[in-house]
Amino acid sequence: MKNKIIGIILCSFLLVGLVGCGNSNETANNTNTTEQSEQNSSIKNANETSRMSNIEKLSDIEGRIENFKAKVDKLKVTKGDKNNKSTYTDLNEELENLDNELNVMEDDLEILYKEDKITRDEYSVKEKKIDQLEKVLDRAEERLEDIFGYDD
Repeated sequence: MKNKIIGIILCSFLLVGLVGCGNSNETANNTNTTEQSEQNSSIKNANETSRMSNIEKLSDIEGRIENFKAKVDKLKVTKGDKNNKSTYTDLNEELENLDNELNVMEDDLEILYKEDKITRDEYSVKEKKIDQLEKVLDRAEERLEDIFGYDD
């Protein structure tokens, strides 16, 4: 009888040892979820900071667009010059880069407004400025195409 009780107790200890007392997967999942939430939060904060920094560079890109426009306005092209295509390609690439920067800035502005990180007035002022700069780029692109005789 004593051997049976000792056998049952040993089996119980063995069973508890193999199975465990709790669900370790649930604990691990809760830990992972908490860590993931913290990571997502820090990524979101970093993205927000990056977006705010990006739209604050509006005056910087405005200056670069004005410089590009002035460069196109001063441009003189000689017919038959072998460098024409290279010059056009370089200027067109610069124009595309400026346009892409404006598009990213506009997207960041919209996201910040939708997340209530900027006021409606801030959004309106910066959106109008971006629209003006896009129009300046469009006119510069048309002028560039006219100078080189290309039609897009």
